[in-house]
Amino acid sequence: MLQQRATIALLVTAGLPLIAAAQEPDRPADLDRIRSVVIDLNKARRNSDAKAFSQLFDRDGTLRVGNQIIATGPDAIEKALKGPHAWSEVTPPKIGHESVRFVSADVALVDATQTRYGSLILKQSAPVTLLLKLDSNRWRIVSLWLQPLAATPSDL
Repeated sequence: MLQQRATIALLVTAGLPLIAAAQEPDRPADLDRIRSVVIDLNKARRNSDAKAFSQLFDRDGTLRVGNQIIATGPDAIEKALKGPHAWSEVTPPKIGHESVRFVSADVALVDATQTRYGSLILKQSAPVTLLLKLDSNRWRIVSLWLQPLAATPSDL
């Protein structure tokens, strides 16, 4: 009886990592999809496409600069980004060097660096944080937080 219990305990203990692995989402695929959100953000900024930029956000997603919420929701974000922009010798900001941490199976935190170049600033970098959630098999931005150093009206 004692040997039988020991055998059952050993089998259960050995099987727990397999059960946990089976419940764990496919992280490499999720990482690729999260990184594609960053790629799409960069593409939208490079093309000054406010609509494409805003469509990456959740319906209640926020765009923040420092402690200030610039806009909430795709429509408001698109409206905040549209309009005349002053000509600048600075490249569009590009998000890179991202580090992804999974808070839960359907929530991820991305810490990254936003960089831009220009003739006067040479290179300017600052941290940016994205909070994403999985919504119907698609990662959407819940919050994009730009540090004040990295953000000017032409950066959004």
